[in-house]
Amino acid sequence: MARAGEGDPRGKCGRKGGNVRVPGMGPVFLSAMVYPGTGQCMQRRWLAAVFYLIAFSIAFGWLLVRCLAVLKAYYSLAFDFQHAQVEAPSLQGMVRPFLCSMAVYLANVMDAALAGRRHRAPLVDSSPLPSG
Repeated sequence: MARAGEGDPRGKCGRKGGNVRVPGMGPVFLSAMVYPGTGQCMQRRWLAAVFYLIAFSIAFGWLLVRCLAVLKAYYSLAFDFQHAQVEAPSLQGMVRPFLCSMAVYLANVMDAALAGRRHRAPLVDSSPLPSG
């Protein structure tokens, strides 16, 4: 038995005429809810996927480092208040990493949505035109 798409008259999706469905909003959902770049992987856009995976990891890592530094300072003030010589940390140090992370995240979701919209069609007919 031939695999679908290889000598099979039903086409890639098992329909007669070779109609192929393009992925819907799944890549956008993956990029928004799982991790930035996973939607681009599902769309087989490897360069964009690697870019968003690395860019978001760096931006979010920067944010986590800033958050942990602030938490460490606050906990040292709270639990070692007799010997602590640390001033209360400013939360302004977290604004730039947060905005950078959000910019990469939103660009990723918009990129996945635009790429999905660009390649989405109700049905793409891949069957040859009748000669006659």
